[in-house]
Amino acid sequence: MYRITNEKRKEILKFYLKYRELFSKDVHYLFTEFYLENEFLCDTLLEFYTYLHAIEDYVNPYYDFYKYLCEKHANISKKKILEIASGYIPAFSYLLVINQKMENIIVAMDPVSLPLKIKGVTIKNNLFSLETDLQNIDLLIAHCPCEALETILNKAVNEKKEFTIQTCKCTSGSSFNFYSRKDWHYYISSLIDKAKSLENSGFIVEKEYLNLSRMTDSPIITARKR
Repeated sequence: MYRITNEKRKEILKFYLKYRELFSKDVHYLFTEFYLENEFLCDTLLEFYTYLHAIEDYVNPYYDFYKYLCEKHANISKKKILEIASGYIPAFSYLLVINQKMENIIVAMDPVSLPLKIKGVTIKNNLFSLETDLQNIDLLIAHCPCEALETILNKAVNEKKEFTIQTCKCTSGSSFNFYSRKDWHYYISSLIDKAKSLENSGFIVEKEYLNLSRMTDSPIITARKR
């Protein structure tokens, strides 16, 4: 159960109302029911919680992912980072710039991005594709990128880029249909096998689980240079 003060509840509602026209029907439903203090796992709510500091870091699963990024990618403050499928609010880019002395501007990309001004982050309302220019990027990060998962991994492998992706089962746009838990894990294994081709180029490829990963039964896939 997330404990949110009345002050923060008002702040979140005010934020929602400010950008109301830019949110989907699903977000409107959340605020109609005002599900702000339960264990319902919703990326949008976690983005709000993180950006508006509505919950403590130690109970925030997004903060766990941020710490994981810092542990896995040495000298992350020096990396040129692209956050893909960053949602309405680029929560991980935000956590990086407020907690690390980043040497480069982080790029956050999602067609639904809100027009926010975050120091140290460039927000782009673009869809990530195989044609996306990664010339000035050396680390890709994504948390539950849904149908973009396969595209991100293929692009990273083809261009030999470091990446960390918290996978999710919302991959309706992929080439694989998930009829069972076994099918899902077979699909993930196929992606990891593809990523392991980077090991021939001096990468370490890992599949790991944080608490949120275990709850969603969807692992994190990381590829990093030795």
